[in-house]
Amino acid sequence: MSNVVNNAGFRLVLQGEVRLEYQGRPVAVRKKGLALLAYLGVVGAASRARLADLLWQNGTGRANLRVELHRLADVTGRSLFEPRADPLRLPSWVTVDRDAVDDTLLEGIDGVSFDLDRWIEGVRAQAERKVLQNRRAGDLARGLAGELRSPFLIVLRARPAEDLDEFLTALSDATRLPLVEGVGGPARALRVVSPPYPDGCTEALLAAREGGWVLRVPAYGEDPREVLELRNAFDPARLRYVELPRVSWEDARQGLLHDLRFEQAAEAYVFTGGNGGFLRELARMQWVREGDGVFAVPQRVRAAYQLEMRYVSLEARLALERLSIHPGPITEALIDVLDARGALDELERRGWLTYDGAWRFREPESRTVLCRSLQPGRRGTYHREVAVLMEVEGDWLAGAYHRIAAGQPVVLTESDRGVPNGLVQAAVRAALGLEVDGASPRYLETMVGPELALLEAERHGPGTSGEGADWRMVKIPGNGPSAISFELPGKRALVHLRGRCWAEAPLGVGVAGQALPLEFELADGHRVVFVQGLTEPLAQDGEDAVLMPLSGAIDVWLLVSDAIEGRILTRAEAAVVELEITLHAVGRGGAQAANEPAQGREMRQVMAIDLSSGIGVPATEVRRPVGG
Repeated sequence: MSNVVNNAGFRLVLQGEVRLEYQGRPVAVRKKGLALLAYLGVVGAASRARLADLLWQNGTGRANLRVELHRLADVTGRSLFEPRADPLRLPSWVTVDRDAVDDTLLEGIDGVSFDLDRWIEGVRAQAERKVLQNRRAGDLARGLAGELRSPFLIVLRARPAEDLDEFLTALSDATRLPLVEGVGGPARALRVVSPPYPDGCTEALLAAREGGWVLRVPAYGEDPREVLELRNAFDPARLRYVELPRVSWEDARQGLLHDLRFEQAAEAYVFTGGNGGFLRELARMQWVREGDGVFAVPQRVRAAYQLEMRYVSLEARLALERLSIHPGPITEALIDVLDARGALDELERRGWLTYDGAWRFREPESRTVLCRSLQPGRRGTYHREVAVLMEVEGDWLAGAYHRIAAGQPVVLTESDRGVPNGLVQAAVRAALGLEVDGASPRYLETMVGPELALLEAERHGPGTSGEGADWRMVKIPGNGPSAISFELPGKRALVHLRGRCWAEAPLGVGVAGQALPLEFELADGHRVVFVQGLTEPLAQDGEDAVLMPLSGAIDVWLLVSDAIEGRILTRAEAAVVELEITLHAVGRGGAQAANEPAQGREMRQVMAIDLSSGIGVPATEVRRPVGG
């Protein structure tokens, strides 16, 4: 038995090396026990079934969990959990500390299990994204002012058209240095110097004994010679290399987008890629659209990109314009038909394109600006050429996208090579306004019982945020799927999804063919798929899926059974999702419910889609309320 005799002084450290401390000294805990504590320290609470499956992944997981809990009780001197508590939560006398040292989260517990390693990676990625999301331009400037001593140098890279006012004003206020453009003016000032740099800029900066300098560099391309010289000669402790963060969806919604409907606000945010200056210019134009219904690119934004393109060769500039008409990954065949292969090295070196298994634009809004800046006739010619190529390659979806973009009709026939099938074909048919086969889903008319705790299991992909019942997934092009997984009770329960989703998924499934806007899925394969263009819910038994219309508000009840985990995900190429997700017990109906006192019983009756035992049934069958 441990020498620990009271509860005061227990601290679980998650930053850096995971450890349990008692009055400042480490407590000897096995790696598996530390992993268990760390998981609870991050997620707050977890069911015994979830912990057993996560840490042991075998049939004896529950027994192993009981043994590990006894070992934890031995080293702490008392049980951390009530004997039959489920879910498990850390006791109030264990303080969770994530900020003890400036290091990586959750070190030292890797390798316990494959699923735990995946969860650790997700937590670390989420922590990094949270830091970036919370560092708005003004916050970033104030943080820099607090850590830099005069004279200092900030090498600043900002996206074309990005508004620097917030950053520079906050930096000036925090350092109490007046803003000055160029190298002249008083010695004690905050100088902002933009390319092309004036003669003597490097010498003046290196000779400075007070004040601060902000040296702007081009958004794309290699650092200019002057910057390389300064990075080599300037005191590293007084130099910072900074890239302005994107405006978050939440900040944009509260600011420039606050007067717009959700769908229009989401479309504008994705169109601009969260570029604050781009958004501001679009707002000044009062969100004007061109003849095809797409937002117009403001002239100031076009000019900013034209200035950036001065640094690339004519061959590379023309190749970039041609590639910009394709919204998905750039295939080898597309590179050849658009005569862009000779420019790839230059475009990658200068940061316009990036390669991660496929070529794509590094910044999604740059593709948008370049494509929309093309003359409509030239843009249409490129779309028609690519449509023919994609059809020859057997990529019906990409070919259809480019035909529609060129103003040409699209015909979906089973004889065409590359035509999608199954669930993808159903989504494409709905997007094209064609009839979709399917039966009525299985519905249950049932009472809604008390709300249950909905515990988050893990997050995947960029742009996921939220807590409790309120969740958001914000995806810009180029990012992979985003998902949020939740623990379910393993018995009959109701999941209520309420909110809204805007997605950019051409033909309902995106150019790549799997970019479905929104799904709710269970581990057994049953899922609900929200589809653009659908007019009524449909069940597809062969796909274990219920198709739901995606238009306007989302408000759907789902009955689940035996499931211990469910997840919400979007594969859309770009999307903004805001959902309230709640979990409820199944209320009891009929005479038994009528004889019970009303107090404490929620008297709501809903029609829920039944995912608990099959998907499709005859349209006439509606079962009566089920018991708890």
